[in-house]
Amino acid sequence: MGHELRAHKCGSRVCELCGPGRGMETQRVVLGKVEAGMFKRPQMLSLTVDGNNFEGPAAAYEHVMKGEYVNRLMRVLGVKRWLWTLEFHAGSEATGYSHRGWPHWHVLMDISDRGALGPGDLKKIWRLWRDKWGLGRPDVSKERRELSPERAVRYVMKYLIKAGYVPAWFLEGKRRRMIQGSGAVGALVMGQRRRKGEGGDDDPRGRGRRAARALVERVAECRERCDVFAVDVRAETGDLQIKWVGVAEVSPADLAEVWQDPGGRRVVEGLGLRMVVSVWEGRSRVGFYLEGIRGVMRRVKALVCWLEREGWGERRRARIAWRRAWCLSVGAELPGGRAA
Repeated sequence: MGHELRAHKCGSRVCELCGPGRGMETQRVVLGKVEAGMFKRPQMLSLTVDGNNFEGPAAAYEHVMKGEYVNRLMRVLGVKRWLWTLEFHAGSEATGYSHRGWPHWHVLMDISDRGALGPGDLKKIWRLWRDKWGLGRPDVSKERRELSPERAVRYVMKYLIKAGYVPAWFLEGKRRRMIQGSGAVGALVMGQRRRKGEGGDDDPRGRGRRAARALVERVAECRERCDVFAVDVRAETGDLQIKWVGVAEVSPADLAEVWQDPGGRRVVEGLGLRMVVSVWEGRSRVGFYLEGIRGVMRRVKALVCWLEREGWGERRRARIAWRRAWCLSVGAELPGGRAA
């Protein structure tokens, strides 16, 4: 039995490192639902907000989400299975980037039970979304009505997979959603079970969650610490058992650099740390392992203290601060580096 130190991933959908992977995972989940018979007749709907009706894009997003207007619109239309993904307007030079940072929702509906939206439904959408609720402009795109279920899913999921523009106001928020599905669609993440009353993936009403943190804080710290796992092999079956035991405030990249220095290597080896390079499907992976089962977290703490004395902790915190500032500056700039 030993212990492995793995890079701690933020898992945020707006992280350039974690987001595309999470998007691909969600796409696989939804395509699995398609294979099971869901979204046999897909129809697309785009919902925008009118900037003249809100103080700013953050206010518009909060108003739509708290009012559950997409959910309410689907109930009025009689659509039981639906999901949406969020996209932000990047703006254009022709419009003076007046719409930059404003959110809009791409909705995928399964109309197998109720049939295609007719002229009366379209008038109802306009009357509610634009006139009664005063939100903005809806759009049912004709050229997307006849998409196959697979193509329709891939279309809405591309906004989770591609590295798109994310405004600073969204990054500074807590538990923001990039996707949501109806209860009839079910869980949108592998291994997730929907509890009664949950509205979709990343639901802020979920129980047992840790204290919320701003998205930009999570993204800035992505892969800047390690999770410590106990790794063992069950003697009876040969199955690998992995159990999380704690967190080490040390970056895997820093450990790799320390390992290259003879003096630093002697110190970390004295604490029982070993670096192992494995190759899987043609790709190499660097891993760090703590030998033995006694005093693991004590040795981890000693390792962190030594790195702090040697100045590695200060370097790590500087990287986190730089990445946080970079994320916010990119979200606040116009193309060409001009301030928004």
